[in-house]
Amino acid sequence: MAKHNRQKLPDDFKYWIYSSRALAYLSLVSFLTGLTAILLLQVRYHQYLMIYGIRTFYSSIMWVQIPGYTGKIPPKYTSLAHAIAEGSSLPLILIGSESWLYPLGVSTAIHLSRYHGAIKPTKLHSPNTLTVIGLLATYTVFITNDIWALAYFPLLSAVSLLSRVDPSMRGYTVSVERIVALATIALVSTIISVAKGFEYMALLLGSLPLVLPGFRRVENIYLKGSTIAKAIGIASLTILALQQLADIAILDLSHLIVLGFLAVVMSSLCAPYLLPSILWRRVFEANINIPYLLLLSAVARAVLLKLPYTLIPYTQAVSATLAIGAIAYYTFNLLKSKKVM
Repeated sequence: MAKHNRQKLPDDFKYWIYSSRALAYLSLVSFLTGLTAILLLQVRYHQYLMIYGIRTFYSSIMWVQIPGYTGKIPPKYTSLAHAIAEGSSLPLILIGSESWLYPLGVSTAIHLSRYHGAIKPTKLHSPNTLTVIGLLATYTVFITNDIWALAYFPLLSAVSLLSRVDPSMRGYTVSVERIVALATIALVSTIISVAKGFEYMALLLGSLPLVLPGFRRVENIYLKGSTIAKAIGIASLTILALQQLADIAILDLSHLIVLGFLAVVMSSLCAPYLLPSILWRRVFEANINIPYLLLLSAVARAVLLKLPYTLIPYTQAVSATLAIGAIAYYTFNLLKSKKVM
């Protein structure tokens, strides 16, 4: 019956969902390879693979959301072209080619094209502005040669997802004006961070609780994870201010933001609630403590700047092991979860 139902699906639908699924699997390969690379002290491969993995993960998540946010399923060849362009970077990274960024420029253009006409002053469409800002910021990598530019799209995608999910989960309402304010803060923060460094995205994350309030009693993994993520945002902004005032590096803020905010959101929203739909599996009840593992991983990685050089490999090993544990947990539970089609 399942095979029969799949055969009846329109081609556009099948290419759309399968392309998103392929990118999800690619992100898994990138994460595990990148974390293994840092355990082997291959820093360059680690940097490229982890940022690419985050980018590909959110390409998968946001591509599968497109019909809900724009009202249209992408044409089949558009989905295929997006997945091929996005996926082409992985083998280029693995063979050590510096050209791996160029296919991402193509996939970014394809992704951007799907938001044509989908930027409107409504609750459904206004969060799309955040995603578009993130996609556009991707191209700054060709100007600055800073691969952290690839993290803008995942970060702003995560914020856009929070702006949609957080109000319903916490029982409050968010106006279009508040989303516009959030998008304005995001644009300003992105421009500043392009000029001065990715850690300045703390300007956005530190103000996020003001726009998306709520530190209520923890009841599920989303509420716990999003609360941790918001706390990391406030902490990041505070640390950034202290570092600027004291003119001294206290923590590695870029990794704190990516692991402490972005990865925590991935573990509390994307992996337990959104990935099952891509894989056509039932949502399972995730362990509510998983975000804490990634918070510990973020702290272990962020303190590197203040540790003696001889201790750095050990803290990297702790951080990588915790991240691998979280990835293995979700991989195992997603694959054993019952198929729905």
